[in-house]
Amino acid sequence: MLQDLQAEQERLRGKSADWTRCLGALEVAVSQACTPRELERFRSDSDPDEKASLLQRLRLLQRQQEDAKELKEHVARREQALRQVLERELSTEHLRSYCVLLVAKARILSQQRSLDDRIRFLKDQLDTIWSHISHHPLSSRLSWAPGIGHLDKPLFPATAI
Repeated sequence: MLQDLQAEQERLRGKSADWTRCLGALEVAVSQACTPRELERFRSDSDPDEKASLLQRLRLLQRQQEDAKELKEHVARREQALRQVLERELSTEHLRSYCVLLVAKARILSQQRSLDDRIRFLKDQLDTIWSHISHHPLSSRLSWAPGIGHLDKPLFPATAI
């Protein structure tokens, strides 16, 4: 029995050595693929405050995911109930027109969200450019084309969208 336990212990030491080698190879691969900042960020997992914060965020995301699932099921039930009422009350032609209208509305809303995202992205880029320009003014040695002076005010006034 003692020999069996010693053999098992030796086998486990071998496995441990194998895992250590794999871990070393993995660390080398990760260090080559990641920036030093990313490496430091993920190596600081021993910080208990950061770990607690991450666990709290995980629980929040899990609750939000569950809420979203319940909301999706609720919306599906309401859609089914609405469809039954519409099928009962509307003619086939009117129902078809209503469905086409809903599809078009969804497509327009999706396009609007996409445009809003693009506008927000471009505004952020402009803000970054203006910030960069204001922190790094152009050299006074640069000559301006006739009729063009320094940019004391934005070229394009901000508009509400």
